[in-house]
Amino acid sequence: MTIAILDTGINASHPDLAARMVPGWNFYDNNANTTDVHGHGTAVAGGAAATLNNGVGVAAVAGAARLMPVRIADANAYAYWSTVAQGVTWAADNGARIANISYVGVAGSAAVQSAANYMKSKGGLVIAAAGNNGIEETIAPTSSMMIVVSATDSADALASFSSWGSFVTVSAPGKDIWTTTRDGGYQAWWGTSMASPVVSGVLGLMMAAKPALSGSQIESLLYSTAQDLGDVGRDKKFGYGRVNAAAAVTAVLTAAAPDTQAPSVGIAAPLGLSNVNGLVAVDVTASDNVGVSRVELRANGQLVATDTTAPYAFSWDSSKVANGNANLVAYAYDAAGNAGSSAAVTVNVANIVVADTTAPVVSILNPVNGSTVSGTLSISVSASDNAGAAGLVQTLAIDGKTVATGSGASLAYNWNTRKAALGTHTVTATARDAAGNSRSVSVQVTRR
Repeated sequence: MTIAILDTGINASHPDLAARMVPGWNFYDNNANTTDVHGHGTAVAGGAAATLNNGVGVAAVAGAARLMPVRIADANAYAYWSTVAQGVTWAADNGARIANISYVGVAGSAAVQSAANYMKSKGGLVIAAAGNNGIEETIAPTSSMMIVVSATDSADALASFSSWGSFVTVSAPGKDIWTTTRDGGYQAWWGTSMASPVVSGVLGLMMAAKPALSGSQIESLLYSTAQDLGDVGRDKKFGYGRVNAAAAVTAVLTAAAPDTQAPSVGIAAPLGLSNVNGLVAVDVTASDNVGVSRVELRANGQLVATDTTAPYAFSWDSSKVANGNANLVAYAYDAAGNAGSSAAVTVNVANIVVADTTAPVVSILNPVNGSTVSGTLSISVSASDNAGAAGLVQTLAIDGKTVATGSGASLAYNWNTRKAALGTHTVTATARDAAGNSRSVSVQVTRR
């Protein structure tokens, strides 16, 4: 598993870290130089994944994990939340499933929360430090977005320096944690900056034990196996409790892997290239390793019907499509949301076509025949057809000259009669349907 360390960089040549490194990115200078400019990043990295069983220095919780340096801070270890958010997104897109941010206040950043949600959508998790202010923080809970860690001491008490509050989700050792230093050596560090990578390391172990588990499943097992401290259940000081690596990994090993297998589905009838007409019986076969929840039938991409119980049988009205080739495809879904599709079955639709010889009905609603007009006259026309109004085209003419056209059941036109000669004028409305049938009506009006 790859753990991204969003910090001041990492000393990639440190003897306990060199074997763990993968390429990262420097978002502070926008280049590939991820050398540690402060020391904080190297210490955090060692707390998560200092190499184990190499006979050198220290061994971290996830001593075989990979470390991705993502520099987001300056030489004073200061960072902008927007830069942190960029780093989380980049890490998620470049193979990291864990992103550690040992920075105070990060849990309250909307930008980082959004990036954390993005990483979670890709199966990863973001872990943040609660802070070292030794007070109850007012940060709102963000447990749906990231894991926030308070620090404990060797007696499983809340460390005196640790921030706490309703935003804390879990706790971990953060006092006198021996880790790697920027100069290539080792030192005991304290702070929630060290508790956070301990949790990141535990998550690395859990994900490595069963990579197919989702980030949400891993997170849930982390909380459920934590050693409950303080008030019963989740509380403001310890969250769900102090992490328990052994219990967490054991729980992962016994957890059921998520169902990622899509159902198999096929169309048994009708056969490809067969001639069909009218109501067509369509038989579908579908199976799944867990169970099929529903089957859909689509004709030329349009949903025809849905069935939730085997045998999956459908009645397709082929008259709803034009004569000629039509493609039938069945889709099967399981309870986990996995979907499988059948091969397309092409059939020849050959329905008897009854010629449309019925002309539309058209009426001039205003003006009425024989009326006297003046000024601006609102002319309105209505039409209908046995095949529906969608295929209608209407034309309006005054004294044989077309003044307006439109489609559908209605047509309106404003006629400035001041420009017309005095005397009698003929208003004619014509409606034509898709089959070419047409009908016209006229009224005569007088301008005085």
